[in-house]
Amino acid sequence: MRIESATVGFSSFHELKKTSYQKERMRFWINPRSARVKTSVTYRPETWKVEKLEDKIPKLSDKDKLKLKIAQIILERLTGKRVKFALLEKEISTEPQETIDTSQHAVESNQPQGWGFVYENKQVYSEEERLQFNAEALVKTSDGRQINVSIQLSVNR
Repeated sequence: MRIESATVGFSSFHELKKTSYQKERMRFWINPRSARVKTSVTYRPETWKVEKLEDKIPKLSDKDKLKLKIAQIILERLTGKRVKFALLEKEISTEPQETIDTSQHAVESNQPQGWGFVYENKQVYSEEERLQFNAEALVKTSDGRQINVSIQLSVNR
């Protein structure tokens, strides 16, 4: 095939939008001494019981152990490699379970608060981008054929 003439046209478009927004707010106040309100914060002590993870491990029956042994033998025969299953066993502990008493951490506060401070900050940033590309071509061959080529590309984010 011999090309007699060719016409090619390109066009593109790019758009980028960036938006930034920030809002800050600060409030501060001091109340007169007579307007102070007494507050009391009391921590209620609780007793927590610590359980060991080993208490949660279920035991396998002899039947289940036999099934694992059969599965091990089958896998070894199929793969030709040695396979070993590890079973988690519960250790019998003679140590008493630990109990934590939090009553010693009780807190009580009667300090007045006659002032306050609030700071708020909000920031928003966004980007939007769009790209479009078009290409068209018309190729004429010496034997009279025409080849039309059209390409369109669009990218958005």
